[in-house]
Amino acid sequence: MTYKELLILIENIKLNIGQQETKGQKKLFKIYEKLKPSIDEFQAKIEDIRLDHAAVDDKGNLLLNDKGEYNFNKEGLKKLKADLKTLDYRDWE
Repeated sequence: MTYKELLILIENIKLNIGQQETKGQKKLFKIYEKLKPSIDEFQAKIEDIRLDHAAVDDKGNLLLNDKGEYNFNKEGLKKLKADLKTLDYRDWE
């Protein structure tokens, strides 16, 4: 299973667990809890990739926008998208 498939699975589980009123919903929530560490790991990898390609000034300091988000130059954004696409299709353990 790839990370992209894992994300789709998690989103489908979230849509169906509701308030965990039925046995099926309770079981889906347990599955979600077991998959949560993998999702957290995936999110950390995304953040690392974003950080790697964020724009920096001549001293190597990150350039952030008014909202505190990373800025990207054109080349950094292209590399970011390529690396994220590669990560989406990588198998997860």
